[in-house]
Amino acid sequence: MQRHAVRRGVYLVCLLLLTGALATVAVVSRRPKAPAPGQGLPSIRSALPEGSARSYDFTVLHAVLYEDGPTTVPARESFVRRLRLLESVLESESLGRIRISPVLSLVHVSELGDDRLDYSTRSVYGWITDLEEYYAGKGLSYDILIFTPPSQDYAPWCTDGPSIGYSHHDRKYLCLETFLNPSNQEEDGPAVALTIHKILHGFGYHHVSRENRPTRLLEWNIGLPNTEVVPFTNFGDRHRMIFDPHIMRVLGLLPRSAIEQRCPDHDGFVCAGAGGYVCQNSYDVSCLDSDQDGIGDGEDDYPFTPYGSSGQPDTDRDGIPDLLDLCAGEAIQVHTNLEPGKSRAIVDQDRVTVRIEPGTMVRGVEICGATSIDGLVRFRKADTRRVDGNQLALDAKSLPAITRLLIRYESSQGAFARPFYLYKRPQQIEYVQEKEWFYFSRFGCDIPGGVDFSNPATYDADLDGLPDAARFRFARGITDRYDWDADGVPDLVDNLPAVHGTCQDGSVKGVPDSDQDGLCDPALFAYSEEPGDDEGDLTIRFMEDPSSDACPYVFGLGERGCP
Repeated sequence: MQRHAVRRGVYLVCLLLLTGALATVAVVSRRPKAPAPGQGLPSIRSALPEGSARSYDFTVLHAVLYEDGPTTVPARESFVRRLRLLESVLESESLGRIRISPVLSLVHVSELGDDRLDYSTRSVYGWITDLEEYYAGKGLSYDILIFTPPSQDYAPWCTDGPSIGYSHHDRKYLCLETFLNPSNQEEDGPAVALTIHKILHGFGYHHVSRENRPTRLLEWNIGLPNTEVVPFTNFGDRHRMIFDPHIMRVLGLLPRSAIEQRCPDHDGFVCAGAGGYVCQNSYDVSCLDSDQDGIGDGEDDYPFTPYGSSGQPDTDRDGIPDLLDLCAGEAIQVHTNLEPGKSRAIVDQDRVTVRIEPGTMVRGVEICGATSIDGLVRFRKADTRRVDGNQLALDAKSLPAITRLLIRYESSQGAFARPFYLYKRPQQIEYVQEKEWFYFSRFGCDIPGGVDFSNPATYDADLDGLPDAARFRFARGITDRYDWDADGVPDLVDNLPAVHGTCQDGSVKGVPDSDQDGLCDPALFAYSEEPGDDEGDLTIRFMEDPSSDACPYVFGLGERGCP
């Protein structure tokens, strides 16, 4: 998974709600107004569909908290400088769709009833409600409130919400970390990028590509340096979009598919509140069509390959069409009282029963519920319990949003493990362990015994992104004719073997050209031996690619595909 260094150490993540239903929908926007004249980029705007030029105007209140002392008085000019850059970047990078009116407010901590400035005196929710009450008393209105200490000397800060923008009473609140030193002008770019990053969190854009592991796995082009909302975006040449394609579609800068027209954010920045503070993802799995077959991922039994919806048979019903299945024929079969699926089931009963046949081969089932740790879904070994035999009975009320069953069995071919997932409705994500899926499940194969995902030598010794043919017989079927994503580029040379794309240049083959301007999306990376956040993470190292599109989601004929 991609890492963004924060002082080379802090990984920015987002909070993923694992339980709870969708609550009411709140839209925060101002009356749309036409772009002001003289703002440039006429070729882009003239190409937009009629009625898509919606713009949003927000008042951003930046509250700098401080206490008495010679080194703690805020340097007002530093924050003014950053707010001006924030205003400029938001408008220019959104091509005029988002404009802000920034307001700076210096608040002595005593006005909030504290003796000294310490984040731990209250939770992030306490900060939000206290600041809301404080500014209500001042009669100061705002759409977005940023609160931060005066310098980096107050770490740790934002300790219970390191990368979240919160939604409360139709306003957005975000806490900024103190590693961004306001007196250091070189950190202005990262500070502004992080601010925008968290503002979008407040509108419910919670790392679709990180929450939704298969999508993160498949669309590596989303999240490469300088192409997503990241804390270290390079603003030097002013040519790099900091919004991912989902935000671009919301802003009317990219066309929507028919599936996307049904998304919860079809009317703009929408936040489906949950618990009053955290928004569910405004661009969730129901809006995605990873294989571009016209069936949304949430409904598609073959969500990652278009072969499944093209009439190709799937004899063993494992979710991999025979054309791609290198391990055809199931040694075991999973039956459940729930809505059937190939590798998953939707929990719609009070009692969940699972039966695995033939039971004589099953050596046990490991049951583990998903947990949100540091904002990402985890299946922790400490939370895993093992059940002997081939039958399960589970109380649906006690299940989290996602439960992973790992079925261990033996056959004449050896020992294997098969994952199976139980999902509650409404689910915001589809989850797989990345290494499991990428190296075995996508080929229709169960995980052989002896595979240790924390040790690449046991499955991908040469780090080429394919299972080792010398170790696994099925991998010999990945020939120069094997094309998993049906894009005409064999997996052996496809830089994105599970993402349909026909673009190629001197560096990459088989990748998308999202904005269709002739330059390939960034897709140059190398597999890495470094461990992931857990053993299931597919760790990759991103490489600089001077041939790639620096603005991959906006049509441009300028330098490196930018407007």
